[in-house]
Amino acid sequence: MNRKGFTLIELLVATTLMMIATPILCQGLYEGTRYFKKINKKFDEHRLFYRASSYLEKDLRNAVLFSYVPFIGDGNALSFACLDSGIHKIGYTINNDQLLRTEKGNVIAVADHVKAFTIEYAYQDENNQIVFLSSWREPRLEIPKAVKMTIIFEGYESHPTSLFVALPQGTMGTVKR
Repeated sequence: MNRKGFTLIELLVATTLMMIATPILCQGLYEGTRYFKKINKKFDEHRLFYRASSYLEKDLRNAVLFSYVPFIGDGNALSFACLDSGIHKIGYTINNDQLLRTEKGNVIAVADHVKAFTIEYAYQDENNQIVFLSSWREPRLEIPKAVKMTIIFEGYESHPTSLFVALPQGTMGTVKR
């Protein structure tokens, strides 16, 4: 006998298997989409931080002690002399949720959507201990041993990202003591 089609029992078994498999597949798709969004958000956070930190790290590694441009900083802004194709003043500050870099009168936004930007300055005290200060002001005739910066981006408040940069200790020009 040559049968064409399905029996009622075969259709019921197939429907039951589909009813069991569909929620499992939908849950897997939902979890995969949620995981992809989470990874994509983390990637965006790292991209934002990498862009900002690459400018900061390059400039700070070229920082020098220069008598006409002292190293000055507080909790969320700093300026210093930079030796990069000549000596010039570099500054970083926060304005309207942007991390701004100033060089030779040109201002560029290094990072947008910045919720917080804090800076700490490391020096070595008389007991040879590293101490962090919240500001670095004149009349110090030196630059900090290192700078620690923490950036928090909007939407990433629970994930502050920090950058620690050791500074060279060179001197350019005449420093009066």
